[in-house]
Amino acid sequence: MGFNIVAFVKRKPGMSPEAFKDYYENVHIPTILSMAGDVCFQIHRRQYLTLNETKKPVVLLGDKEAFNYDCVVDLEFEDEAACQKFVALMSNEENGPKRITDEANFVDTTSLMHIVVSETHVTSK
Repeated sequence: MGFNIVAFVKRKPGMSPEAFKDYYENVHIPTILSMAGDVCFQIHRRQYLTLNETKKPVVLLGDKEAFNYDCVVDLEFEDEAACQKFVALMSNEENGPKRITDEANFVDTTSLMHIVVSETHVTSK
């Protein structure tokens, strides 16, 4: 069974949604892949939220002001040990400062949230 982390990511203040997505796809992901090498996630899914005319997420139910993220990320690892290896590699003396600098270029790091989720249940029609 895989090991999944869901992250809620908000763009840094003053950055447009378009610039955020461009940086994430064209700079951040290649940077992480180059640092990770063989010690990497199996899948990195990114879902960018639909935004309204004021650049806020379209919230259908719940407090519209409480949810202000721009992207929901699902990181899938082979198992928890693989995740721990990846986290250690991304936090070591060499990669940690690079990752932190890279994230500061496009992420509001004060609001970044990572949660561990359990098995997936799917219902289809």
